Amino acid sequence: MVSPSVAVLVLLAGQMIDGHIHKVQKGGLLVHSGGRVVEIVVHRRGSVVDGVPVVDVEGWLFSEKDAWLPPDGRTLRVRETRRRTEVTLQPMRDHFEGKLPIASDDGTVPIELELADHGRVSRASLTWTNLDDRERIDDGLSSKASRHRSPPPRPIPAPPPGKAP
Repeated sequence: MVSPSVAVLVLLAGQMIDGHIHKVQKGGLLVHSGGRVVEIVVHRRGSVVDGVPVVDVEGWLFSEKDAWLPPDGRTLRVRETRRRTEVTLQPMRDHFEGKLPIASDDGTVPIELELADHGRVSRASLTWTNLDDRERIDDGLSSKASRHRSPPPRPIPAPPPGKAP
């Protein structure tokens, strides 16, 4: 049996194998792919396209030294492993974006990605969970969160003067 402290030490040592730990820039999940780091952010917004639930997916590319890389000359494709429908994310200024069909409108989103980087193709996979979605776990009330709440109950009007309730 391995002691908990040894297990934590092994975990941290594994993260340091390549000499550093990446910091999350956009609040997503990081995955290594072909000498690059891809940060994936998934947004569940209840969208449905052609009767199929979809999630919004954003992807940013970084070098192994955490330097941002532009989408120019690169292609990022994603698919949910249960649906197997591949989507090519579109370059949008400094990152990639697209809508990914998913098998279930709740639960995990297992994603396989393919990065074509100036002719070199690499693949990786990750699993997005509800706990990774910062929009869903934000406890603060924002205008976005309040749109999804039911309206407050209407106040009961006071009886006219002279009438007992």
